[in-house]
Amino acid sequence: MSTTENAQASAYDLLRHEILHGDLLPGERLRAADLRERYNLGLTPIREALMRLSSEGMVTNEVNR
Repeated sequence: MSTTENAQASAYDLLRHEILHGDLLPGERLRAADLRERYNLGLTPIREALMRLSSEGMVTNEVNR
């Protein structure tokens, strides 16, 4: 597995775990830049993880306001 794939898997696993365990609350706004700092990962893996979680119905994507 490449470094990029590892980072994407890590971001997904961390986000999913925190959602399921209540560390990230329902309705809480998840900003990629904040998550990047929180997990010390790049923006691309964070965005990929958010898109995957969105496709699974665990997060919703809102258009920039």
